[in-house]
Amino acid sequence: LGQRDAALATGQQLISAAGAGSDQFRFFADLCFQAGKNDQGLDALRRNVRSNPGDRDAVRLLARNLASQFQTEEAIELYWRSYELSPALDEKRADVVALSELYLRTNPFDQLVSRLQTSGREENRQREATLLIAAAHQAVGDLGAARGLLEPLLREDSRDADLLATVIKLAQAEFDWEAAVRYQRRLNEVAPTPDSEYQLVKFL
Repeated sequence: LGQRDAALATGQQLISAAGAGSDQFRFFADLCFQAGKNDQGLDALRRNVRSNPGDRDAVRLLARNLASQFQTEEAIELYWRSYELSPALDEKRADVVALSELYLRTNPFDQLVSRLQTSGREENRQREATLLIAAAHQAVGDLGAARGLLEPLLREDSRDADLLATVIKLAQAEFDWEAAVRYQRRLNEVAPTPDSEYQLVKFL
């Protein structure tokens, strides 16, 4: 109905009520952003994170909105918190991709790489760190560096279908059709499908 002030006042009551949950904070934040009250929306998301410090989705939502408002340092801090809360490699990779774009804003991309390397050594997870560093390079467009990190891993584990698929995409993006054909053949041996056979034909 266009009654913005009344809507915001009612939304404020919603999140001030005892037992307000994450959904209520997110709803109110969306309401604030739609009304052009960005600072108020961010404050609601911060309250949500304080109330639910282990909620990765809440942390990532605040980080994403901070990044869109160019509050880069706080966004970086929160994406690292999300990274630490992430139980799976794919989730960590998503955080690293987001971090890569933020680190580029102030040009300390090497700091991101260094932190991932240190984390990999301290947790004895060097392979995971290598995959994440490669994802960071890929996110900022340095495909050669990403591929240079991943190809040695294929010598250690030639049957990793996901890794093969990633390297194929990188080779394709660099128009290295001979490498794309070579790795596609290996992928077809590991995980043969009609689509993968068709992909090999296209590369050839």
